[in-house]
Amino acid sequence: METDARTPRPTADEARAALADVAQVQTVANSAMTAPWPWWHYACVTFVVAVLPFTMAGALAEPAWLLSNYGWTLVMIGLLFVCAVVFPLAALVWRNRTGMTPRPHEVSLRGVVFLAAGMAGLLVAAGIAFLVTGSVYVMVPPSVAGVGLVLGLRVVHGRVHRRKQS
Repeated sequence: METDARTPRPTADEARAALADVAQVQTVANSAMTAPWPWWHYACVTFVVAVLPFTMAGALAEPAWLLSNYGWTLVMIGLLFVCAVVFPLAALVWRNRTGMTPRPHEVSLRGVVFLAAGMAGLLVAAGIAFLVTGSVYVMVPPSVAGVGLVLGLRVVHGRVHRRKQS
């Protein structure tokens, strides 16, 4: 590694603080990876949450945008159906892998309710913003926020699962 004489080296305390930050990031990453649900479950839910605001914009668009309004509504219903089907499939995979059925305390119902309520609020606000502005770009922040909610829920699930194991 090259060093520049003008750049001061970190002190021992700064190095320890940086290592503590790295350890904290590793802990969060490990808790996300130890979640009881399979990775494809979170990938599917994340995709649905990311696309849902845009399908709602298509359903509300006047004049019709890319598809008819009914077409967008059918796409939205299909996405919600896929999301509803993924939960039992993920529970079945979890039961086959561990021999145990996921219990409500392993699912973190508080997190699921927070995700559902948060996404509902984001969708209503985004729909109103879309109707007022007519711009599809107002759907990007709710989409990104929803993805953040899903990833946060995965971390919460991992922490709950790890706590129940110890």
